[in-house]
Amino acid sequence: MKLIKSLLIVLLVVSWGCDDQILNKQSPNEVTAASFYKTEEDAVAAINAVYDPLQYRGLFTNSYWSIGDITSDDADKGDGGKSDGPAWWEFDLFDIKSTNSLLTESWADSYTGIYRANIALERIPDIEMDNNLKQRLMGEAKFLRGFYYFWLVRLFGDVPLITEPQSLGDLKVSRTPKEEVYAFLIKDLSEAAEVLPETYSGSDLGRITKGAANGMLAKVYMWRKDWQKAADHSKKVIDSGVYELLENYGDNFEQEFENSKESVFEIQYVEGGPNGPWGNTADGNIIHISTAPRNSGMPGLEGWGFNMPTQDLVDAFEEGDPRLEATVLMEGSTIGGKEYNPEWSSTGYNSRKYLIKTEGFIGWGEDSPVNVRVMRYSEVLLMYAEALNELGETAQAYPYVNQVRARAGLDDLAAGMGQSAFREAVYHERRVELAQEGHRWWDLVRTGRALDVMRAQGRDNIQEHHLLFPIPQSEIDVNPELTQNPGY
Repeated sequence: MKLIKSLLIVLLVVSWGCDDQILNKQSPNEVTAASFYKTEEDAVAAINAVYDPLQYRGLFTNSYWSIGDITSDDADKGDGGKSDGPAWWEFDLFDIKSTNSLLTESWADSYTGIYRANIALERIPDIEMDNNLKQRLMGEAKFLRGFYYFWLVRLFGDVPLITEPQSLGDLKVSRTPKEEVYAFLIKDLSEAAEVLPETYSGSDLGRITKGAANGMLAKVYMWRKDWQKAADHSKKVIDSGVYELLENYGDNFEQEFENSKESVFEIQYVEGGPNGPWGNTADGNIIHISTAPRNSGMPGLEGWGFNMPTQDLVDAFEEGDPRLEATVLMEGSTIGGKEYNPEWSSTGYNSRKYLIKTEGFIGWGEDSPVNVRVMRYSEVLLMYAEALNELGETAQAYPYVNQVRARAGLDDLAAGMGQSAFREAVYHERRVELAQEGHRWWDLVRTGRALDVMRAQGRDNIQEHHLLFPIPQSEIDVNPELTQNPGY
């Protein structure tokens, strides 16, 4: 996948996707689109463009981990004053405003991807090309459109449901009830799962697979509390035989193990300069700059110190759990042959995942080539265990949690747990297995624990309305059909 970037993406679609008011700008490429969708190569380039926003700031370069971790009990915003990264502070303090840049970018970048998917799904059927490839490409577009809507509906609840390319006059649209949005994205993901291949090779490695579609369906059904369907789709991934746990947990976040047997869905990055063919600003990610220690004074291992792990997260790991060392930089840690100094952080901790761990640290201001793992096989195992337990099949759920624990060198869960105790055990395992990967806030919201857990951590500002975030004010200003969420 890292080898299939096409200049056509830049020429035809990327420039349109940079404007914040995505639902209210007519694409300057509408005139050229009719002359573009003619060949098999055009179809592939069009689908590459649908992948493109995954790398934008509103998704995996910034918002996904920022919102998923900093809003939770796993991380604080980190070092720096209130004027340093105010958008991040708003999530940390539950003082979230409708002008928050992370939310504005999340809205804009998601609808960029949706717009591109809609165009591709309208135009590709008319291209004379290999039918198997055509169906696969359309499956990729449907998965991605469904994923973008899943991100939006969790952030904002009711959102405009745009299902076909529309011009400026059509885009003064109101919010669609979230139940309809969920129904639509489930249909997209289901249709994608029917046609996507199990695996890819060569330059196609990293594209969306059948396993990714079934894994994402399982996750969506977990949110819907449809435990049987969550179990069914998780089991499809398990039974495929494609995925395994890596022997070493920490390898999941290393460049040399990208697109590994444990990776179900990951975002492809390459090291490069601005205006690269994958991103709206760069080809790589900036997670390392965002999370590396602020005060290290060590070239290549210094950053903003954001997404700082909390003491509560550190304490959640069992004694001897090696996942702690792979997740958190702390006293005694080494990285790239260098010893971590806890004085580099106001809490004594920094996030470790996705930092370059070799001697060849990335220089300040350079983007990172390390892919972001969105869904790993360990999460699929834990989803299946949780779903089985909720279906009353607790005994059958044990082996799937124990596989994850065994990789960490930990003992099996105690036998004979009731449903409630096992549920808490799965919640714990998800927390430590997926820590600092953008999952924790969403797990707290999905399971109805966000208010109690955050208040227990002294985050008393949290209120019921914070379970959804404000619609960007810039969108409301230009679209009178949009209404704001309660409490904002």
